[in-house]
Amino acid sequence: MKNLSYLFPWVGALLIACGGGTTEDSADTPNENGDPQIFSDTERPQDEEEEREAETTGVSDTFVMDPTYTPQEFAYSVMGARFPDDDPNAIAEWPLAEQDLPIIFFTLAYSPEWYVLISPNDDFEFILQEVKLPSGSPWMEYQAASSVNVYRTAFETVDEYIGEGFTVNTQISGMTGAPDGDGMIPINFLYSAILSYENGEVAYSEAQTEAYNEYFETSETGGNADKMEILAKKYYDLMGDPLDYGSKPRVAQLLSEMGLFPSDTYNELHWIAEDVDGNFVQPMSSEVWYIVMEYDPEYNYLENLDSDYYPVIYQTSEYDDQAYQINSVQVAAEEGVFMTVTQLDAYLEPTENQYQVLITYRDSKPLFTFDGSATLMRSVDAAEFPESDF
Repeated sequence: MKNLSYLFPWVGALLIACGGGTTEDSADTPNENGDPQIFSDTERPQDEEEEREAETTGVSDTFVMDPTYTPQEFAYSVMGARFPDDDPNAIAEWPLAEQDLPIIFFTLAYSPEWYVLISPNDDFEFILQEVKLPSGSPWMEYQAASSVNVYRTAFETVDEYIGEGFTVNTQISGMTGAPDGDGMIPINFLYSAILSYENGEVAYSEAQTEAYNEYFETSETGGNADKMEILAKKYYDLMGDPLDYGSKPRVAQLLSEMGLFPSDTYNELHWIAEDVDGNFVQPMSSEVWYIVMEYDPEYNYLENLDSDYYPVIYQTSEYDDQAYQINSVQVAAEEGVFMTVTQLDAYLEPTENQYQVLITYRDSKPLFTFDGSATLMRSVDAAEFPESDF
């Protein structure tokens, strides 16, 4: 993520209180006979609101973490206890310099609320806190007709004055009512939130959120963006640089969103060609290509390939087997996804042969062009076209 420290010249109190408060000692109240009642701290009755909440929920908002649990395992256990009728959607860690245990952020599959688990004293006792999202925010506005995919989270420098914040990048898609009230229209857009932490509480930072989305041009909510435009903004960090350990999972996510991975059916590619009328046909060929993201015993040819070489493109036919290492990926909104690949020799070592791969869409189907010549589609898509005579 870019350093955004130069974007915001203003300083303000952006923290919105989202819970807590102080309580004052109250006088002992008389009983039904008019005599004073004396209660110990543990015996003092709850007020009516607390009693109603306890009767309704029957659950506590304080949870003790088993020290052997990972943050993700702990989040699952809390969700199972607190939200038994829902499923997890996103779980992320929010590390803070002043404490050993991270804040644990999570969202649910069927609820618009966001939650955090905070251990103020690093004693493995966490407090569950809801992140109060504004009623006019897109997550609340489209909650009834859309799904929210949290595709990235990061604790990063957002503003030079207020410092670091927790970024939640989301994709909101689904159907919503048309502005004129006539029917439903599709929506598909990106929008991010910036959360801040202070004095044991997490708050939604509205001003930072607005500036962040304007900078990344994701401030148009309720739209239906083009698929490649969405991918270019989500994977802006894949800029043609050599892939490293951290960027390879991003490539897997990208190929999955494009429909090229990880299904055994979808990652199988077949050669196609255009006839004289410009229609696709299936050439008579035994050649099959695959995108292999990590070691899979199904591809015996690659069994001795070092894990650092994945992802690879694997081409096989009755005449030859060949592997190509994916070296770099760049996503461009209008042109498509560009890859550079290196051919591996019989011993699965890199050669000097490098090729260009372009992935675009034709009629919503991913079209895979290898070195400007071989054109491939997923087997399930290619099967729709007739076989050719050549």
